[in-house]
Amino acid sequence: MHSLLASLPQPPYGFKMSGAQSWFTVIQIVLAGGMLLYAIREALRGRGPLFLYCLIGGAISVLFEPIVDVLGQCYLPARGQWHAFTLIGRPIPLMMPFVYCWFVGGQGYLFYRIFKRGIDRRQLFQLWALVFVVNVALETPGLVANVYTYYGHQPMNIWGFPLWWGFVNPLMPMLAGAVLYRLEPELRRPWALLAAIPLIPMADGVANAAIGWPVWAGLNTDTGYVGPWIAAFVALGLAALVVWMLSLLAARPSEAPARAEAPIPASVAIPSVPARA
Repeated sequence: MHSLLASLPQPPYGFKMSGAQSWFTVIQIVLAGGMLLYAIREALRGRGPLFLYCLIGGAISVLFEPIVDVLGQCYLPARGQWHAFTLIGRPIPLMMPFVYCWFVGGQGYLFYRIFKRGIDRRQLFQLWALVFVVNVALETPGLVANVYTYYGHQPMNIWGFPLWWGFVNPLMPMLAGAVLYRLEPELRRPWALLAAIPLIPMADGVANAAIGWPVWAGLNTDTGYVGPWIAAFVALGLAALVVWMLSLLAARPSEAPARAEAPIPASVAIPSVPARA
């Protein structure tokens, strides 16, 4: 395993996490904590523990962070880091379990509620684009503040955030919400509802692998910038395909405008039948 990891492009180990991580950590704790308090309130009011289970599953999903960081070439520096755990040689800071708790788990529950309320295909694509924009807005300050960085021949890297990551990230909670919505009839019993906890990290892993694999291949082979850029457009197509698939599974058909019926020409009108005497 060590020799395999050593053969991949290596991150900038001299990079040091800035002191801004304290602000980012507090913000993530507030976001996750606010959702947790609301989930507990919902459970105590008899509305079920699903939201709480989603948050737990989201926190567990952080175990995918070092995997996608190695393959997608993102680096959370060890120097100056408030450390949470290390996996496959990558140190993960304290803020990340809280990020995954609210972003994957909390938003997964939000998408479940959206699917349950009803959304059509066009709205689902619009929502994917909206979460993409939100993800870019959330990631950019951390990059500017040197809390983490991307390295290697990252495609679509305009100002530090490779946009192909934005294709993938919104689909983690979207997929989780769609799966929960489709499985809801089977999750009515308390013991069955516990399945929501592992479903959240499973959706996280599936979304990353289903869409990110072309860019992972492009980044970790010697193709310069050409391979990763081609792979990024393939990933964009795969992401759109996944949104379309989710629309078939969990969204209602887009409402098409009703077509007015053309009048029947007089030449082909059915003649009236005279009444019998």
